[in-house]
Amino acid sequence: MVYAKQSAEAVIDAAKEHIQSPVEDIMKACNEALQQKRGAAVTIVEFDYTRNEFTFCGVGNVKFHFVKHDGSTIYPLPVNGYLSGKGQSFKIRRYRYETPSRFILHTDGLSQMSHKKYLKMNMPLDYIYRTMVEGVTKKDDTTFVIGSLK
Repeated sequence: MVYAKQSAEAVIDAAKEHIQSPVEDIMKACNEALQQKRGAAVTIVEFDYTRNEFTFCGVGNVKFHFVKHDGSTIYPLPVNGYLSGKGQSFKIRRYRYETPSRFILHTDGLSQMSHKKYLKMNMPLDYIYRTMVEGVTKKDDTTFVIGSLK
């Protein structure tokens, strides 16, 4: 667990240092920060509110579901594996969206797959949050973020 924490902190520090950079450069910095470390799954989602688009780049077991106002879902797949400081290719994808829209970003510790249903039903985010917490398994670390764009 200590090595995982070191890797996570290295990625966060690298991302903060390069926060004004393009997504690909942030991912490269995160990857470089993991040299001689355990490695980490990393996903970056950058929202451009003036253009109503978001950029997605992910490596590892972090899932991102984006539900557009019409109920259709965008589900960009991350690259398999993890960042390790070694040569790595990234897939950078951009998507347009309209408001209102909702999203959830989560690790694989979140076993309840009905969260997409809740996002589509326009339930209050605090209700969705409580429901997601109840669906967390104790077998794995879990991180998730839910949000809406209005």
